[in-house]
Formats: sequence, structure tokens, C-alpha cells
Amino acid sequence: MFFLLFDLGLYITRTVNIKEVMEGPETKNARQMFEFIRTKTKKDDVVVFFKPRVMNLYTGRRSCIVNDSTDHLMEIGDYVVFYKKMGQYNQLFPIINQNSDSMIKRIENMDFVIFQILFDLQHLLFSVENLIEGRLRLQKRKLLSY
Repeated sequence: MFFLLFDLGLYITRTVNIKEVMEGPETKNARQMFEFIRTKTKKDDVVVFFKPRVMNLYTGRRSCIVNDSTDHLMEIGDYVVFYKKMGQYNQLFPIINQNSDSMIKRIENMDFVIFQILFDLQHLLFSVENLIEGRLRLQKRKLLSY
């Protein structure tokens, strides 16, 4: 019995290359992407990524997922990281393509594309207008409740 288990262990050791990471945050391309975010972004930048907790763990940057609209993306994020292997599921690549004038590609490898969100005065004005409109509605409700 001992020899059978020993032979099985040798077989597994010879056939499986343990050092090669197939998927996940420890792949060469993922490490390259995290390194770019860690060294080329400011500490207070927000990175939009489909796995925000992983981004925060590996880079120390705040991160969130946005999968519904460009407005949220422009208001919240400073960078967007797109994972190519997932296709367009639950990610913003179609939105990125539609707003290429508001973003610039910073780095790309076989698995990831990193876009920097450019400062957009139009989105800033839209955000300020929404904030003012929201405060006016709140004040109006308070006046009507008295």
C-alpha cells in the first residue's frame, strides 16, 4: 500500500507543473497589470474593475465595479481595467468603445487593457447640475412639509 501511494505521488509530481499559474491574480499578465496600477496611479485614484476587492488587495487602490452606465463610470473612476478573457460579460468594454474620446489606453497585455478616464468637463457639469437639482428638490420637500 505504501509503495502504491509513493508511486502515485511521484507520478503526480512529474506530470503536474506546480509553478505554472493558469488563471487568477497571480498570472504574469495579472501581476503586470497590478504593478502598473500600483506604480503609475495616485494613491487616491479609483479603479473600476470586475473584481474590486482583488484590485484593492493587490494594489492598495480603491476599486469598484460599474456595469450600468457611462455616467457612473465618469463620475466614480479614474481608471478602468478590462479583462479580455471574460468577453463583454459584466464589464464595460462596449461603453469604453463608445466613449473612446473620454478615455486613453495606458497599457495592454494578452489578458488586460487599462484605460485612464480623462477629465471631462461635460460630465462634471452634469454631476453638479444633478447635485443642485437634488438639493433644490430636498428644500422644496421641506418647505411643502411645513
